[in-house]
Amino acid sequence: MDDPIGYLLTWVTYGTWLPGDCRGWVEYRHGWQLPDPVCQG
Repeated sequence: MDDPIGYLLTWVTYGTWLPGDCRGWVEYRHGWQLPDPVCQG
């Protein structure tokens, strides 16, 4: 049997949206933050 060419690694990310994101975001130890109204267009 041949050796694998590579590996596919996946994992859950939590709160990775940048601060001020239009979808809202999570601030460390402060929880869910509302979306930035300027970003809403």
